[in-house]
Amino acid sequence: DNLRMLARVAGRGTRSIEAAMMCSRSLAPFLRLGKAVRSISTVGPRLGKVKDFLLADIGEGIAEVEVLEWTVQEGAKVEEFDELLKVQSDKAATEITSPFPGTVVQLMVKEGDMAQVGKPLCRIDVEGEEGETDEPAESKTSDAPSATQEVKGTKSEGPSVTAGGKILTSPAVRHIAKQHGIDLNLVPASGPKGRILKSDVLDFIKAGSSQGSTVESKSSAPPKKAAEPTSSPVTPIPTRPVESFSIEEDKVVPVRGLDRIMVQTMNAAHTVPTLLYSDEFNMCELIEARKMMKPVAAEMGIKLTYLPFIVKAASMALLSYPKLNTHVNEDCTEYTMKHAHNIGVAVSTQSGLLVPNVKNVQSKSLLEIAADLSELQALGHAGQLKKEHLSGGTFTISNIGSIGGTVCKPLIVVPEVAIAALGKFQELPRFNEAGEVHKATIMNVSLSADHRIIDGATVANFSNLWRDYLESPMKMLLHTK
Repeated sequence: DNLRMLARVAGRGTRSIEAAMMCSRSLAPFLRLGKAVRSISTVGPRLGKVKDFLLADIGEGIAEVEVLEWTVQEGAKVEEFDELLKVQSDKAATEITSPFPGTVVQLMVKEGDMAQVGKPLCRIDVEGEEGETDEPAESKTSDAPSATQEVKGTKSEGPSVTAGGKILTSPAVRHIAKQHGIDLNLVPASGPKGRILKSDVLDFIKAGSSQGSTVESKSSAPPKKAAEPTSSPVTPIPTRPVESFSIEEDKVVPVRGLDRIMVQTMNAAHTVPTLLYSDEFNMCELIEARKMMKPVAAEMGIKLTYLPFIVKAASMALLSYPKLNTHVNEDCTEYTMKHAHNIGVAVSTQSGLLVPNVKNVQSKSLLEIAADLSELQALGHAGQLKKEHLSGGTFTISNIGSIGGTVCKPLIVVPEVAIAALGKFQELPRFNEAGEVHKATIMNVSLSADHRIIDGATVANFSNLWRDYLESPMKMLLHTK
């Protein structure tokens, strides 16, 4: 009788239970089961609570992302911070992890479809939670958890281990550790509850590489010095065979991932009336200057290419023509002249071409810029570029000449107002001041600018100053802040 009464009052809500407590002390031992009885009566055999997992607002004006791949299926059990899916925004590809342990009940966005910020990605039956299931209403977003990136805390001495002896981390992190032969028991953890994050493993790999380099440098046998190229840096002709593909029949390929982002970016670029300007830069003096500086930089562990000089010289020219370091609003009623010179440089990745940027070039030395470029290149090749590396650019340089070509029309990365494309180094006959023909190393530079707010004279003057700095490195040195 007491159990039947308990079932009735539990279905009437908390106040009915309180009334029953006042009426009969004999119900007290059963009141703790009230929530469980109610849960059983409303959701069947399941004791958990189904929650909608929403896509969080990731900033930078991004309203949607493309679902590249689900790494779980419906019915799969997941732990907290286990990877659920991979998504692609117009800034970067990233992994989204589960905020709680449970069972995936429903995948609500298909692979290749666009997921909207604030809308559900999936539904998860949460372990250890009781209560009413979230109603799958699109307007209900305030209490539902959202998809976020891994949150770093203070690094602990070592990883946390479950009662079963399992280290807390995601399958993706385990895969990275296995690829590099790393024992996760040795990796310091910075995640919640001693969880090992991807960044922890990458930091551990980087630290191991540094130690390995130190050990090698202390070896008694001196390493052989690589032979320096004797010729000027003319773009080499590829010697490896070009891969060919045989297509048996016509195939329709959906535009996804970075291709879809390229469509959006280029559509935006074609709405901008563009001024194209081209000139050639004589790189002979810069080649000699780099030859002297390169061994000094190498002693500091930094690879000094021509690109840091080009990036720094562009920033110095932008100080005199700051209108080129500008963001314009969508209808071009106002523009923002940016203080920071965040100069983007294209990097080839497994997913395609991405454009991370070197932050605050105006306040950095050549060595600092070189180090940043090397880091961005390494992150790009490893597929580890994040949103902060790809966002906030103010001026872009496309180094297309490293592949080939001389002159092109680069398309502006909206909301920026200018972009430059570097041609390949060519050895060409030119006249010197005495009127004599000599061999010169020439690089063509093509500039595109938003002609709504940038006039041709500004672009030409900027290009002339940029060229002067590169053609006279001593002048560049004297003006460096």
